[in-house]
Amino acid sequence: MSLRFAPLIAIISCCAGALLAQAPSVQPVLPPTGLTVQYGLGQYALRDEYISKERYSGIMPYVSAEWSRFHGKWGYRLGFEFRQATEISNNNVAAGILHAALYRDYFYPVGRKSLFGNDAYLFLGPATGIHIYMNDQQVAAQGAFNFDNSMATLFSLGINAMAVVPFRAHLQIEGSLRLSLLAMGVRSTDVVEGEGSMGGILTLLSGTDPTAGCGIRYFIDERLSLKAAYRLQILRISKWNPLLSVDDNITLSISVHI
Repeated sequence: MSLRFAPLIAIISCCAGALLAQAPSVQPVLPPTGLTVQYGLGQYALRDEYISKERYSGIMPYVSAEWSRFHGKWGYRLGFEFRQATEISNNNVAAGILHAALYRDYFYPVGRKSLFGNDAYLFLGPATGIHIYMNDQQVAAQGAFNFDNSMATLFSLGINAMAVVPFRAHLQIEGSLRLSLLAMGVRSTDVVEGEGSMGGILTLLSGTDPTAGCGIRYFIDERLSLKAAYRLQILRISKWNPLLSVDDNITLSISVHI
C-alpha cells in the first residue's frame, strides 16, 4: 500500500511545506469542533466464511461527514460514514461490498501530558454506534453463477479516546481510537432465499469493530482547517460463521469550525 500512495503522500508533503512557509499565526481549536467532511481511498481485505474461506481484496473509497461540539467540560461527535465497492475480488470472483455506520461519541478531558516537549491533551468517553455490512457475492458453481449475500448489523456500546498535540501555532497532531465493548449483533444470510437470520449479544471477544486514526491538522485560520490522516478499521465477528474485514485509508478532510 505504501507504494500505491507514495505520489499522494509526496503531494501532501509538498503542500504542507508551502503552507508552513506562509502560515499565519492561528491558535488551534482544542478539541477540533464544527463540521467536517472527509474523503479517503485505500486497501480493503475481507474473509466472510459464510460464503468462502478465501481472502478477497481491492480498493475501496471512504467518505464521511461529522458534526462535533465542545461545551467547556465535555463534548460530543455525531457522524456518518459510508464505503462501497463492486470489485472486491479473488481471482475472477468479485463481490459487491457496502459498509455504513452512524455513530455518536462523547468526550471528557482526562488530563494533559508532556510528549516530546509538547503538551498532549487527552480526552476519553463512551461511544455508541450502528454498523451495517453487506456482501453480495457472485460465486461460480457448475458452470453458472450463484449470487450469495451476507449481512451483519452491530448496535454497539464502547469507548473512544482522542489525543491532541499542538506543536506549532497553526499545526497539531491528532490521534483517535474507537472500540466496541458490547454489541447487539444480527447476522443475515441469503435473505432472498429465506434462510433467515441470527441474533445475539457480542462481546469484545466475539464481535467488535475498532477504528483508529492519526493525522496532522493545519489551521488556515480560526474557522477553517485541513487534515491529512491515516485511518484503520477492523470488523470482526466470530459468534457465527467468522467474518473479518480490514480497511485502511489515506484520508483528506476539511473542517469548518463554528
